[in-house]
Amino acid sequence: MATSLSEEVKQDLIECKICLEVMKTPKVLNCLHTFCEGCIEDLGRKMDQKDDISCPVCRNVTTLPPGGVKALRANFLINTLQDALGKSTQLVKCEFCDDTCSFMCLDCNDKMCSSHGSSHCSTKFTRGHKVVPMDDVNAGKYAKEILASQFIECNTHQGKCVEFYCTQCEMMLCVSCKILNHEGHKCTSLEEAGKSEMATIEETLSEMADMNKVLKQFKSELEKAQTNLIQDRASIVTTIDKIADKMYNEIRRQQAELKFELNSIFNSQTKSYELEKEEIEMNIASVNSGIEFEETLLKHGRPVDVLSFAEHVKDNVKGIMSSFNDKCQQLTKLEEKQNHNKWDVLECEQVGIPQQYWQQKQQQCRRRHRTAHTILKRTQTEMDPQQPNQQSQRGKWSRSMKTGITLSFQENIQMTNPILGNTQLVQQVRGMQRPNMRQNMQPNLQNFGNICSQNITVQINGC
Repeated sequence: MATSLSEEVKQDLIECKICLEVMKTPKVLNCLHTFCEGCIEDLGRKMDQKDDISCPVCRNVTTLPPGGVKALRANFLINTLQDALGKSTQLVKCEFCDDTCSFMCLDCNDKMCSSHGSSHCSTKFTRGHKVVPMDDVNAGKYAKEILASQFIECNTHQGKCVEFYCTQCEMMLCVSCKILNHEGHKCTSLEEAGKSEMATIEETLSEMADMNKVLKQFKSELEKAQTNLIQDRASIVTTIDKIADKMYNEIRRQQAELKFELNSIFNSQTKSYELEKEEIEMNIASVNSGIEFEETLLKHGRPVDVLSFAEHVKDNVKGIMSSFNDKCQQLTKLEEKQNHNKWDVLECEQVGIPQQYWQQKQQQCRRRHRTAHTILKRTQTEMDPQQPNQQSQRGKWSRSMKTGITLSFQENIQMTNPILGNTQLVQQVRGMQRPNMRQNMQPNLQNFGNICSQNITVQINGC
């Protein structure tokens, strides 16, 4: 079943995206977005820019010609569609008197009052013309017939319509232009030239559709990365709290600093993702606008319309292609970053000092209250006191207050911090010489994150 033009043409295509009303004197920017002439002038005044206009949809900048906004290219396609759909904002009067227009002739496009409309077909030249009510025209019932009967007037010779296309000068010509100014040039009909340009536009439309898919994928990846960032932030905050609770006062002072640093990076990265996503949305809007424009041009545009916008369509595609290539590189970098920057939330014994170490420290605290006549035992091979850096396997230890032996406990820890990278952290616990019999843990104050034990060194020194 054939669809009417009013069903095929989207309402927002003929409405200004600034004032949200039917466009009045549509003007096209370099990005192919169309707005009312008055809206563009107001936009320029608000931006306080005399020569440049930033598109409110895609933010592309259009440099105004010497004549200002009025000299911008008029969107005749929108004007034609408005007339065909009866959406024109101009008050229509009878072309033969001052009465309101009630009828329209589809053959000669005359708009007439009821009196002149009833007598229009009574002459010899108009006897076969088709006169229809304006209510039906405004309803879009005769949109395709009206669109087919309209023509574009020559810019050089008023009252004459363009009929030819000069392939050498890439201009549409009327008969007078062809004879006076383009003699000897290769000219062809508008229909033939338009078909050639339509084939080119169809190719660019396919490329734009592919770019649109990739840009949407890029946006989806950004949204996924942003969601993961929010989830990771909550997990990291919890992990930091657990680490801070199991560290001594020296590390607790860094807890607030690390949270502040994390929030700063989170806010910065979130802002970066938002800006990237906003830019991608602008690119998608630009691509969608180009697709809609080109689809409308291919479906409803005449050869003359295609020729009018062919160069602008090509320039628009080149600009989008350049931005598209940059976005593809950014997408590759984002995927690599996502693969290498996974933040793992580890268990308690994997984050901070290992659980076995804490158990040993608890046992050592209990020994402080035992009798001073505890026998020193060792389950591993005895180490040479003259080799302070010698290492042995982990064993069970106790100590005697009479021996005067100092026990050194050293643990090498690999720290993986999601913010600061990899760092070697050495935890040392030294039993003090008598008579105090107290043990202090003096950690090397470093920013912390995911900490995994690599090896443990135990050293016994005599007094």
